[in-house]
Amino acid sequence: MYIITLSVVINLVALSVLVLCVQVIWKYFYSSNSAQDHGTLYQLRNKLNRTNVVTKPKNNVNACEDFVEIVTSGLIISSALEMLSLNSVDDMPSDISVPGAEEVWTLSADERRKLLLDLCRRI
Repeated sequence: MYIITLSVVINLVALSVLVLCVQVIWKYFYSSNSAQDHGTLYQLRNKLNRTNVVTKPKNNVNACEDFVEIVTSGLIISSALEMLSLNSVDDMPSDISVPGAEEVWTLSADERRKLLLDLCRRI
């Protein structure tokens, strides 16, 4: 008789949810027909040479999950750079057009948090 611990069950459920999430993303946003379409997941897969990212995500869930994370992070960073008028991640913004940003260090932690959240919403 097999004894299944609670942690094993939780890990299996988490893996099932992960597989389902990646499959939904693939259904709507991943197609090998879009290899030439700039900015599509399949075009980015080829551009980043992620050959271990497969058409059926359940065949290599970890590679597909990593790929989605990389693409999502890249899109967020790209949006932030554009919004802040920066050319690279090493640039410093000359003007952050958020009211109160100039005296950000004199604000309370709660006010700084609100300022950051406002900036993130705009990105």
